[in-house]
Amino acid sequence: MTVFRLPFLLLLLLAGALLMPGTARAQVSCTATHPTLNFGTIKVSTTSGASDNGSIGYRCQNTAAATVAFTLCVAIGTPSAPGTPNQPVLLGPSASTLDFNLSADPLSSDTWDATHPLSVPLSVAARATLTGTIPYYGHIPGNQISAVAGTYRSNFRPTKLGYLAGSSCGAEPGYRFTSFTLSVQAQLGNACVVSAGPNLIFGSAGGVAAGTPTVSGSDNIAVTCPNKTPYNVGLLPSDGDTSGMGIMKGTSGGTDIVQYQLYQDPALSTAWGSTATRTVTGNGVHGTGNGNAQPLTVYAQTTSSTDVTPDRYADTVQINVNY
Repeated sequence: MTVFRLPFLLLLLLAGALLMPGTARAQVSCTATHPTLNFGTIKVSTTSGASDNGSIGYRCQNTAAATVAFTLCVAIGTPSAPGTPNQPVLLGPSASTLDFNLSADPLSSDTWDATHPLSVPLSVAARATLTGTIPYYGHIPGNQISAVAGTYRSNFRPTKLGYLAGSSCGAEPGYRFTSFTLSVQAQLGNACVVSAGPNLIFGSAGGVAAGTPTVSGSDNIAVTCPNKTPYNVGLLPSDGDTSGMGIMKGTSGGTDIVQYQLYQDPALSTAWGSTATRTVTGNGVHGTGNGNAQPLTVYAQTTSSTDVTPDRYADTVQINVNY
């Protein structure tokens, strides 16, 4: 009888050794927060784009009488349309989209996708609870100039949190704990930028004869607005004249002045003033943004005689972009 009992006892011990890890892990339960990555207000007309980071909170409880070690894994879900697993996108107004990506590191070198889950090794003591966070990072590439201003959103469903006994999550780990929706959003700011070229110069010493009735010149400005954003540009001389009539004063402190008028066209027939608002063009110039810098030419002509004390005459014109 003894000969038959020993193998049976060994079999029971071996079976118990195989069941113990599984039983312990079965007594560990984890839950996750429902995270949202919010890029905030961004500008993607530049080459740098926008970056931000988020985290997934977890809470793992071990009811077993022994410490349990495992790898906690987070497999990302399927991105909402029109995004794809290879290229998720944020969907905005008028079906406008922004490409973006998520990664496990701030340099975006370790992409978080269906084949590369997030992971963190954990060890939960007997009858204890462990909480923590798993970080992740988001990046929206720059030069997406076709995007219109507004709110952009994307969701990944179902994003799954679970565990494995090994040290690597693998491409498709057998998650069993919980699933949730990972939300991503951004606000593309409706911000316009204006820049001016070199000074508008009517002439220089020796180039404008005394008593010349009028002289004219031109200069360029550039307006950059998000795609499909309407804008109206007004010009206001330092004297506050909304019709675009300005006064140049001598820079040496003299009392002589030279008057000038700003115009929209090379024929000097349409004045360019500052009655424009966000919704009304007035005597300004209207445009619609396309994400690129759009050039506008400013024309000007003196309206008073240049028979004044020799000096450098100058004025500053304020550019108002209403959008």
